[in-house]
Amino acid sequence: MNKSLFNKKRKHTAYEIVIFVVLAVYSLIIAGLFIWAFLSSFRTHNNFRANPLGVFTEFDFGNYKYVFDSLKSSYYKGKAKVTVGLLTMFGNSVLYAGGGALIQTFFTAAVAYCCARYKSVISTILRNVVIVTIIIPVVGTMPSLLELLKNVNLHNTWIGIFVQRVTFCNAYFLIFYAAFEAISWEYAESAFIDGASHFLVFMKIMLPLVASLSLTVFILLFVQFWNDYQTPWLLLPDYPTAARGLYHYLNDMQINNVPAQIASGVIIFIPVFTIFVVFRNRIMGNLTEGGIKG
Repeated sequence: MNKSLFNKKRKHTAYEIVIFVVLAVYSLIIAGLFIWAFLSSFRTHNNFRANPLGVFTEFDFGNYKYVFDSLKSSYYKGKAKVTVGLLTMFGNSVLYAGGGALIQTFFTAAVAYCCARYKSVISTILRNVVIVTIIIPVVGTMPSLLELLKNVNLHNTWIGIFVQRVTFCNAYFLIFYAAFEAISWEYAESAFIDGASHFLVFMKIMLPLVASLSLTVFILLFVQFWNDYQTPWLLLPDYPTAARGLYHYLNDMQINNVPAQIASGVIIFIPVFTIFVVFRNRIMGNLTEGGIKG
């Protein structure tokens, strides 16, 4: 066989070249801003004001110590004011983001599986409801949700916030739907012959087959919930999260130390960045890949 066939390179179109250049420039700008912010977080306030772009001068780790001591969040329990520190807020964020992501991933996968493998009028309606809610943004529901949780005594409780995450109306539903639809039903039929129930087939066979996809969705939801400050602020006022603490810290008019503000953002960003570094191949991979590989 002619070796030139293997050495032949596909010519890129002008459109592909332009898109590549635009994305490359955009990536360099974002990376440059992150590097500038990280290096600026080690500078003193006076040095930063004198030369905001002088990132390689007069490094100081005092900003991070100052943030650990001063980044706090307060709430009122009755008439008493309660103040929590950064470690407590980190714990609340892990519970809020991790628990919410786990619950939403499971219920999204479960409903998608039922709609994909058990065809009926109800499954068609549910799938169309998901598509409509994705196309038409639903806004203004927080006041009614807040009132509902108060009426059923679930406001300001972890049970209430986790019940609120029992939903499947998101784009990941369609990805799970396609993945389950692509899996051969022979796996389930073999299990039914051995006496397995429908629930056992889902938990022991179908769900493990999309474990890779489930982990990817969990990671993406975790990052989304970690950065969410408004929902836990309204529904969990007595359990401040790190994102809520950062919001109050950055909006405190008494704090004019810009490098310290940048350092606070870096501290809250570290867990998300760590997750991205560890699972970067999975996050940036193809979400449409099913659990079975040839």
